[in-house]
Amino acid sequence: MDPTANPQEWDRELQTEFVGYPVYNWTDDFNYSKCHTYEILLHKGIFYNPGSLAGEERLIRQVGGQKYSILLKLSVVLPYYWSQVLCRELDNNGQVSEQAIEPETPLHVQMLQRAQQFAEYHSFKQLPRNYLSQLVPDIKLELAETGTVTVYNCLFEDQDNYIAPPIF
Repeated sequence: MDPTANPQEWDRELQTEFVGYPVYNWTDDFNYSKCHTYEILLHKGIFYNPGSLAGEERLIRQVGGQKYSILLKLSVVLPYYWSQVLCRELDNNGQVSEQAIEPETPLHVQMLQRAQQFAEYHSFKQLPRNYLSQLVPDIKLELAETGTVTVYNCLFEDQDNYIAPPIF
C-alpha cells in the first residue's frame, strides 16, 4: 500500500532552517518512495535545481568539481529518518559518481547535526544504521522481491539501490 502525504510538507521549514544553502525536494510521489527526500547542498549560494544529468554535471563543475550535500529522508510510514553526507563528482569518464562519506569538515558535521536535530524536533527517530539493511521476511514490494526486502525498503524506498551507510 502506498502512503499518502503532502510532498512539500517540510519545504518551508527546511529552507528556513538552512538559510543560504539550497534545499532540493526530490519527493516526486509515494509510488516507490515511502518518504520525503531532501538534499541540502553544502555550498552557499543560489544554484539552479539540477533536474537532469546535464544539470547535475554543470552544478558539480560550478562548485569546484566535488558537490557535498546532506541527504535527509523523512519516512511517511513510521516516524523514522535517514541522513548522511554525500559527495558527487565526475569520474575519469565524465560520469557522475556518488558516495556516502564520513563528515570531512566542521561544516559537514554541523549541517548533518542540524538535519538530524530538525528531524528529531519533529518527532522522527533515527534507526541504527546496520538495522536498515536487515531483511524483512515474507514481504514483497513492487521493485524489491521477497527475500530481498530490507527495513530501509519498507520505511524509505522500494528500490534496492540506496547508498550503503558509512560506519563511523
